[in-house]
Amino acid sequence: MDSTPGQVNPMRYAASVIVCAPIKQQNLLPCESDFKVLMLKRSVQISSRTFQTPANAGNEGTRGERLGLSMWGMVDPEDSNANWRELLLKEDESRVARSNMKDILPYYIAAVRETFEESGIALTTPPPSLPIAELTQWRKKVHSTASAFIDFCAAARTRPNVSQLVHWCNWITPTTVKSRFDTQFFLTILDTAQPSTGGAELGQVGKFDGIETVDLDWFTPQQALDAFDAGRIALFLPQYCTLLELSTMKLSDLQSYVAGDRSRTPADLAPMLPERRTLDNGQTVLVLAGDELHAGTPGAKGQLHRVHVRMEKDQFKEIRVVKSDGKDNAKL
Repeated sequence: MDSTPGQVNPMRYAASVIVCAPIKQQNLLPCESDFKVLMLKRSVQISSRTFQTPANAGNEGTRGERLGLSMWGMVDPEDSNANWRELLLKEDESRVARSNMKDILPYYIAAVRETFEESGIALTTPPPSLPIAELTQWRKKVHSTASAFIDFCAAARTRPNVSQLVHWCNWITPTTVKSRFDTQFFLTILDTAQPSTGGAELGQVGKFDGIETVDLDWFTPQQALDAFDAGRIALFLPQYCTLLELSTMKLSDLQSYVAGDRSRTPADLAPMLPERRTLDNGQTVLVLAGDELHAGTPGAKGQLHRVHVRMEKDQFKEIRVVKSDGKDNAKL
């Protein structure tokens, strides 16, 4: 639901991870993606949203699930435990220093913790060598209390693999929405390859927790965008825009970011705080950082970075991104 006019609602802070994995099949066409992204189906009744528009805010629904990109959860005070920094190696510190954000380490910790909770994937190094049954028990403990995550790392003799997480982007819920989140998104690549076609084999990496998440699957970015266009999955704006960017990339591009050969630019990491604007023709759009109409981070005159959306029953049914060249970037 919308907030009271003129009121800016308090912010909560969250972290999310975009988990990617290479595709096994090697004889792919040049135009085909050579990696997939992990998509989770989250219970609508208990899910919190990383982004809402005034049209869908506060309406979680009473049944069904939504398939979404990446693990997501709140940053907990335990993620700021001073003992975490003692576990980091030089390469971890170097990765944290690449971000343009001060005090971002708790977001990295929260991202790794939430990934373990929601998918069972431990983004830690060395990989935990505990029996499956014991890992499952630790997962339940971490789900109950964030403070158990550092105990898990000690028991498994592992640590968050911060050096393999790239600070990817930052999305902030519009000021007009009652439940507001400032979410830092990270990206990582798993070593385990995924098959190029669907099937039971996809379930070999990760397992939903049955509480916050009820299913998972792997899609290429374009497959996910096509599924959204066909109405088979639901996406929110940050998810859609991230998939749109990833659809233009190859695995080697992602690997160069993870390896540190390339860095996200200040523009990539600029907070994406959508602002609602009514154009001269009466059409309402969401303008993003860099658009000439964006109050927070305006672009030069004539520069466009805006989104046309169509809502139906409190869900995004169509998302169309337009950039400064006027090109319709709904599909690239």
